Amino acid sequence: MSASLASLLVGFALLGLGFWTLEWLWPALREKPILRKGLATDLLYWFFTPLVSRTLARGAVAATVVSVALAAGWPLDRPSIAARIAEGRGLVTRLPTFLQLAVVLIAGDAVG
Repeated sequence: MSASLASLLVGFALLGLGFWTLEWLWPALREKPILRKGLATDLLYWFFTPLVSRTLARGAVAATVVSVALAAGWPLDRPSIAARIAEGRGLVTRLPTFLQLAVVLIAGDAVG
């Protein structure tokens, strides 16, 4: 098991224990039992959704980077892309700082 998956599972377990304790002490709906029908489905979604969302987000970032690199005419080998970014020859680096910030915020929002 990878370290990131192990840390994710530990985080889920701690959050689950914390939220279960809070719900047991101060239930939102007193008539609704904690161990109820549909709990297994809720837990499955709780574990499944972040794992899938993380994978899809990484794929979207990779697709965006490749698309921008191809549109800029950059070769897709890593040293070339890293060198161009380090030299500050990207499209966004030619913009004023406030516009760079706006581009980063909008691109991050779109990818997220």
